[in-house]
Amino acid sequence: MVGVGGARKYFGLSLNIGTGAGWVKDFAKPVTQKGARLKEAGFALAPFHTLVSADFWVSPSFSVGGFARIQIIEFAFLGGGRLQYRTSRSGPHEFRVRLGGGVGHVRHLVKLGNRLDTTLEGIGHVSLGVTYRYKFSDVIGFVLSPDYLHMFGESPSYHLDVNFGLEFMF
Repeated sequence: MVGVGGARKYFGLSLNIGTGAGWVKDFAKPVTQKGARLKEAGFALAPFHTLVSADFWVSPSFSVGGFARIQIIEFAFLGGGRLQYRTSRSGPHEFRVRLGGGVGHVRHLVKLGNRLDTTLEGIGHVSLGVTYRYKFSDVIGFVLSPDYLHMFGESPSYHLDVNFGLEFMF
């Protein structure tokens, strides 16, 4: 990352909020209603979460970093590592692709009869995403990142997150 005046940036910290949804398999286990079974696989929301990322830019176009995703409603944690590659930059606009993986769970909101419950998908995941960054200044930028997460483990699922927030470059 090259800043105004040619000063290279080596570290990025991103603070985001987001939401998501996924495809829950029919063998996912409800958390509150122990022993209950989902009647069928289907679409399920994963409401509000936070996402914090720290990236070390080993070159102007390539970073290695880590992230932590915490669901606020019905707590669930997901964390791991990620590689990013800047594909283009034009003025204040920047696009990146990213690939990552890690451990943790995503909690989906499911309907069981006339009640709502949640399921925990995971314990592991791989992710693929893109990031759009709009540079406000040499240090601060707005980021928007959709990410696909393929959850695997005892309860696998397919999941899509949309995150937005601020990124600070140093």
